[in-house]
Amino acid sequence: MTFLPMVDRQVAKEAQKILTKQGLNIQLGAMVTGSKFSKSAKKTVTVEYKDKEGDQKAILTNSL
Repeated sequence: MTFLPMVDRQVAKEAQKILTKQGLNIQLGAMVTGSKFSKSAKKTVTVEYKDKEGDQKAILTNSL
């Protein structure tokens, strides 16, 4: 798996490095299986996904 496969490899590598440094967690090979929006005062989104090994996981975020 490569990040941004339609872009020059060096550009993709640098973009991934910069985005990771900014706190973005890049999951290559993952497949989103669901999402849930919280209607509480703390508006959050839970994203469910299968990682590249096929394990079911979830992340909770305040933005998407």
